[in-house]
Amino acid sequence: MRKVGSKRLKEIGYRQFEFCTNWDNIPVQASYELYYYSLYLPKFSYPINVDFELSIKNQWDDRLIKFVKDKERYIIYIACKGSDDQFNKRPQDLKLTVHYEINKNLFENKQVEDTEQSWKDKSPISNREFVKDSHLMKGFQYDKLENLIELINSGHRFNSQKIKLGEISSKAKKILFVLANPLESTRLRLDEEYREIENGLRLSNGRDNFELKITTATRPNDLRREMLRYEPTFVHFSGHGHKDGIVLENEIGEVQLVNTQALAELFSLFEGKTECVLLNSCYSEEQAKAISINIPFVIGMNNSIPDNTAIQFAVGFYDAVGAGRNIEEAFKFGKNAININSITGQEIPQLIKK
Repeated sequence: MRKVGSKRLKEIGYRQFEFCTNWDNIPVQASYELYYYSLYLPKFSYPINVDFELSIKNQWDDRLIKFVKDKERYIIYIACKGSDDQFNKRPQDLKLTVHYEINKNLFENKQVEDTEQSWKDKSPISNREFVKDSHLMKGFQYDKLENLIELINSGHRFNSQKIKLGEISSKAKKILFVLANPLESTRLRLDEEYREIENGLRLSNGRDNFELKITTATRPNDLRREMLRYEPTFVHFSGHGHKDGIVLENEIGEVQLVNTQALAELFSLFEGKTECVLLNSCYSEEQAKAISINIPFVIGMNNSIPDNTAIQFAVGFYDAVGAGRNIEEAFKFGKNAININSITGQEIPQLIKK
């Protein structure tokens, strides 16, 4: 978090300001993840008009900007969503113009039309609720941020050692979803699988204990880099499998096979960090056995697995993980999810322990 320099905020009229920046040095996340660039308005400012301009077209335009009404101010959130390539090849101009009136009575009694609303009573939610509900920050992290904001607003000078962002990272267990469905391969319902798992974890009692990461159209180098970046507790692969390895993509979206030996070698470099690998792909039992030499729990498939069977197993498995069950119990819940939905293939998933 940092304060905006005066050069970024230009007064262009009575109580009308123009804020200009670009995406340089602003972290953006790959698809399915959101970071927000936030602008805190002055206390009791009521946003009369907000113009938001982005030099590139974005398919998530309807979700790019959010207003959140907190105790004493409005906060404007701009979603930074998209692939690294899309945002980082060159600086992308971002311009935000805000026209507001500082009026406590107006602030308290009038609601901005686009204010983020809660699903319960349709009333404006607080910044704390928005940040937590949007999975931007865990509870203890937000408490630290709130204290920091109070300290900054107090105007007191203070000295502190520089803190790296990584040192404030969540202690939650990270689940890395690796998705690959090359152009010429049979279409799989990977988006549905991820969405169902995400919803299950979000609704679980243990939702604050897990952090989801995802990589799509995954290439071999992507897999290695994401493993190094996140050092995940769980790695979940969804895609096509082969008796000789798993199917990822090459630079132009075609099939690229990662053989069993190479895969096992990669996971051996994460011994002591990764606890469980789930290969939700056909004929992946042999890869699971090879990986299990260094990883405590690995789940593979002993045959070709139907799409719906794979989805139901994964949903049942992560429902149990989110509820605090251990991996062996979660495996049983996954198999039961296949059975309880009257789907064939309960015997296909195999749990292999180190």
